[in-house]
Amino acid sequence: MIPIQAILVGLLLVAAILCVWSLRFRLIMRIVSLILAGTGITFVLRPDFSNTLAKMLGVGRGADLLLYLFSVSCIYALLVLYVRQRELRRQVTQLARSFALGHASKPGEKSIA
Repeated sequence: MIPIQAILVGLLLVAAILCVWSLRFRLIMRIVSLILAGTGITFVLRPDFSNTLAKMLGVGRGADLLLYLFSVSCIYALLVLYVRQRELRRQVTQLARSFALGHASKPGEKSIA
């Protein structure tokens, strides 16, 4: 094992442990994190495997395949974050409306808040 492989495997293991620890209550996300870490470690330890897989899928090189997979996963992650942000914004708006209606005062009265 060359030094960069040891460094990358260590970083992938740390990332997997942090993901599993921080996502204690989300089983699906923990499993996905472990699968991704395992796949990353496999590609680090056996770089020729990514080339073989790329050839099977009709891509020229393993590095190109990894770039394509990274691009697709980044787009997916951005979409998920966007949807979550919109949902949170909608919830904050509903809470603000509910609070405003619950603490509304009649014209001429002083507000409590």
